[in-house]
Amino acid sequence: MKGKEHYSYFLIKPDGIRYFNEIKQDIYEKGFDRVIFFAVEDWEKLQKDLYEKHYQKTNFAKEYQAFVDAEKVLYGNKAIVILVSSDKEYAELVNEVYDLKIEIRKKLAYKVGLVTISNEKDQEQINQVVLIERDGTSRIPKRFNDRNKRYNINHLDVIHCPDASLDATLGELKKLFNQGIITDKNIISSKLEDNICKYKTAEFIQDIDENQLYTCDYSGNIMKEVEDDIER
Repeated sequence: MKGKEHYSYFLIKPDGIRYFNEIKQDIYEKGFDRVIFFAVEDWEKLQKDLYEKHYQKTNFAKEYQAFVDAEKVLYGNKAIVILVSSDKEYAELVNEVYDLKIEIRKKLAYKVGLVTISNEKDQEQINQVVLIERDGTSRIPKRFNDRNKRYNINHLDVIHCPDASLDATLGELKKLFNQGIITDKNIISSKLEDNICKYKTAEFIQDIDENQLYTCDYSGNIMKEVEDDIER
């Protein structure tokens, strides 16, 4: 007998849209009970909400805004939320989601070049900047100069998920609800999904009303289940 469904999510950032097809295949292969795609019209707004605590730190807002601005210029401001569910224990689900995020970042690292693989569980230092070679090896790059501590890097995280804790997961799901991202009307249609994969851009999201078509595995009870989860 199946237990209660629990939920978590992935956020494919604008720089990760190019790898949408590869990322979703990796997620499907994990065997989650449900995988549903939602459109993010304003990634910057969502990112600031998710990073609310970080923005309270000294100088973070100014420094991070530079990254956000560069991301938008290079890749746009559209993103995709992938809601996943499982009847496993919630602690097991959140760890599985977090570990898959790290796997995906590592897998794509050689394609995007110089990246940040953040929050490695087995490393003391998080957000470590590493240079990924095409053969899969890595090394820490040298700074331009030690005084201003600048690196010649592209900070491409590609995909986000909550930290591996129940509180973080439920808190971020609630923010997605409050921003109107996880809602029936915001589900990405099969047609829209195919266009994003084909053209490697999420700019089609602006046409979501014209392309709305619920997929056959959609259940109208899902939104209520998620809402019950985050309000418990």
